[in-house]
Parts: sequence; C-alpha cells; structure tokens
Amino acid sequence: MILHSPASDPMDGPITDHSLRPTAFVGAGLPLAEFESELIHERTMAGLQAVRARGRTGGRKFALNKAQVRLAQAAMANRDTSVAVFCKEPGIRPVTLYRYVDPNGNLGDYGKRVLGTP
Repeated sequence: MILHSPASDPMDGPITDHSLRPTAFVGAGLPLAEFESELIHERTMAGLQAVRARGRTGGRKFALNKAQVRLAQAAMANRDTSVAVFCKEPGIRPVTLYRYVDPNGNLGDYGKRVLGTP
C-alpha cells in the first residue's frame, strides 16, 4: 500500500489497487437501490390489490368463450371432426384449441378456467 502526503496530489503518484476505491461507491449505493426496489415492489402489490378489489383481473383475454369451449368439446368428442376446419370458424390455430380441449373432448387447463370448473 502506498501512502500519499496530504500536500501532494494523488494523481502525481503511482496508481495502485488501494488508491482507487470503486467498491466504496458501489457499496454505498447498494442499500439505496435495495430500498428503492422494495418500495417499487410494495407499491406494485398495493396497486394490484386495489385493482382486484374493484373486480378487475389482469392478463390476456381468452381466445374462446364459454359457448365456443362447449362446442369444441362436442366437436372433439366426435371423431369425424376436422381440427383444421373447426379452427377456421373461431379464427384460432390448432395449438390454441388443444389448450382448451384435448383430442378426446376433455377440458384442458384453459377450458376449465373459461368455464370456471376446478
């Protein structure tokens, strides 16, 4: 470690890893950044609770409504149904249909959520 006298300019002497302390600046800013992050999180959670209290939920709307899910169930239970032809009417892709109803006509996760069944 090299020490400088108070009268000398630190830039005149050799630069060592001990003369510059960038970690001190980073270390001093970390508690402030952590506090700010916690504050943002708290405000976000409070906002989401307020929105839910008003009966609103976030997220993308479902591609199929209740009637379309029931129709898809009946159509998929029938082995003569063409998936490609069925998907043209609601304007969805087969992968979307299979999120709602499996090939045997049983409800998938999305279908259960649309119909409100557990």
